Amino acid sequence: MPRTPWATTLDRRRTDVVERSEVQSETAAADEPDMERVRDAALAGLPDAPWLTDEVAGELALSRNRTTAMLHMAPDAVIGVDHDGVVSQVNNAALELFRAEIRDLLGLPLADLLDGEWRPQLVQLLRSGGGPRVLLRGVEWVAARADSTNVPVEVSLARTPIDDQVAYTAFVRDVSDRVADRVRLASLVTELQHANRQAEEASRAKSDFLSRMSHELRTPLNAILGFAELLELEASDLDAESVDHIGRAGRHLLALVEDVLDISRIEAGGIRLELGRHDPERAVQTAVEMARRLADEHGATIEVRHPVAICDVLVDERRLVQVIVNLVTNGVKYGRPGGTVVVDGCRVADRWRITVSDDGPGIPADRVEAAFEPFERLGAEGTAIEGTGVGLALTRQLVHAMDGGIRIESEPGAGATVHVELPVI
Repeated sequence: MPRTPWATTLDRRRTDVVERSEVQSETAAADEPDMERVRDAALAGLPDAPWLTDEVAGELALSRNRTTAMLHMAPDAVIGVDHDGVVSQVNNAALELFRAEIRDLLGLPLADLLDGEWRPQLVQLLRSGGGPRVLLRGVEWVAARADSTNVPVEVSLARTPIDDQVAYTAFVRDVSDRVADRVRLASLVTELQHANRQAEEASRAKSDFLSRMSHELRTPLNAILGFAELLELEASDLDAESVDHIGRAGRHLLALVEDVLDISRIEAGGIRLELGRHDPERAVQTAVEMARRLADEHGATIEVRHPVAICDVLVDERRLVQVIVNLVTNGVKYGRPGGTVVVDGCRVADRWRITVSDDGPGIPADRVEAAFEPFERLGAEGTAIEGTGVGLALTRQLVHAMDGGIRIESEPGAGATVHVELPVI
């Protein structure tokens, strides 16, 4: 391979280290190792001793052969380093990682394998000599390859005392995929944050528009309703029905404007709640009385089954009444003509639950969540049933604002049941 910038230090390579490592590498790669050659490598440099028989030497050679084979089969780069911080042994994974050949790595200072900014720290660790056995554990650095490219790596470094000297073993893992995933994740987070900011700005703009529109509509509507009431006092029997239509249409439109205004306030975080201790029984009675006129118009019956409440709830009483009115009137409008709306209540642990059930056509399971979307009427917009699809959306936001929960149980043809749970105090 061509000479590399960090290959100029190869003159420090020691011949015995190179030759021994080459023998180990070739032995690990062979299918049937030359035991005599391996044995000679195992005996090299060992003093003569009576116990060093051919059988013992053969066992030593076989053990070294197995160890070398395992070293070269390791998926991560394993680098042996002597007490001077010079590379003395490498495995096949190290050659692949650094895109080098064995002669390009042996005798090279370990610090030269890392990108410049990391070298001083590593040199200081190697010069310290003493200290804990594990000097580094899973530290992310940048490795410098033989082809002048860099690769992100994770480095662990262990101190290995050998006789009176200290050697080191470095374990180096390519973490390019991990770093790339981290970069992609950071980019995705940035994009999501930007999209979230845009969505919040759009939501604020929408809420501001709804608030301004509602205020602008409410003023002329109040004037229309005021004049309609005056006309009712002076209208003849012939005109009374027309005046009544004007009044009902005006009140309906005003209620819609108020609901839209409430939704915009909640979304903008500007709704004011007067939370306090209240008797839910009184709120139910008030709401039922308010919905009674609509029930009479539809020939429906409102049946209150719950016992007298024995607990108080932490709510805004006016908003709780509004929630119950919305649920009961929905049951009246969307229930069976001449049917029954049942209102029930009970305590469940630290919550008070109110349940409103109707006997209408019900809601398909996959459309239940859509019922809470503003202006979503689930197909009823093509019928004569009055409504705008705002009531349930506002109800859920009011319930959540009072730290409560709301859910719908329904099956096609079996009516719908709405459960609202609020905190007991």
